[in-house]
Amino acid sequence: MGTADFLLSLEVQELLKTAYARPAEPFMASDVAKAGRADPAAFELALQHLLAHRILLPGPAPADGADGDARPVTYLANTGFVFYTELRRMALKSFAAAEPLRQMLRAKFRRAVRQAWILGENVGAGTVSVLIVHGEQMPDAAELDAALRKLLKSGRMRMHLEVQVLSEAAFRRQRQMEPLASRLAGDGCIELIAPDKAQPDAGTAPRGLLERARQRLAALSGRPR
Repeated sequence: MGTADFLLSLEVQELLKTAYARPAEPFMASDVAKAGRADPAAFELALQHLLAHRILLPGPAPADGADGDARPVTYLANTGFVFYTELRRMALKSFAAAEPLRQMLRAKFRRAVRQAWILGENVGAGTVSVLIVHGEQMPDAAELDAALRKLLKSGRMRMHLEVQVLSEAAFRRQRQMEPLASRLAGDGCIELIAPDKAQPDAGTAPRGLLERARQRLAALSGRPR
């Protein structure tokens, strides 16, 4: 279950996921229904609900012509809605980007990826910037690209991705420098994968082993520790 599931129905999430991916572009409800997992009756109710509260707006009217009435109606995100910024932020932090990305990285690249963030988005272009930090094992570029393409094709994400991959050493060098420092500290930064605090790093493990060995030798020799 996603973090937004208790607030927003699956049908509402599917509509907002599409509307917020490219707010300036109209979309057809039929395309959303086909791509998602929504129940048709519940989907229609969700669409009417979002229109009634002006979270979505009707898109441009069909052009005049003989077949004008047969064209499907389109819809747009209402960027002037009073809670538009909050809704968009919640969507990005959960069902529209963070959750599908986090699940994919953990399922496919758990051993390689140590940390990951969404650094922000380009609303006009409908793109999301993602930073991935790897350990000794670097994610295979072709496998990562294929996994990201599969994620987009599945419809679980509708925003396109700009992905940067850094080693832990490169990340330590760059994180205090611009522009990365500002992006990590910015409001648009969302942590996808945090470092595993339960796992000792390479620097602390040997010291722990040496300390235990020293204590055991001291106990056997009767010398103070």
